Amino acid sequence: MEKEYLILKCNNKKCNKTTIVLLREVDFKGFLVCSHCSSKKVKVVGSTDDARECMGHAVYKREKGAMKQIR
Repeated sequence: MEKEYLILKCNNKKCNKTTIVLLREVDFKGFLVCSHCSSKKVKVVGSTDDARECMGHAVYKREKGAMKQIR
């Protein structure tokens, strides 16, 4: 089964954030950049086919119909 989500981590010292993108929306012909700081220092951490695996590091709560991160 083909993976659907790609997990990217920014290696910039100031940013250091994780981004989850759909694999079918990624164009591998160019280069990947961080969506927060536009740094080219992005490392592919992993890929998965389940969104819950991507969000497993934090705790989320539904508040007024929207997902809110608690921890």
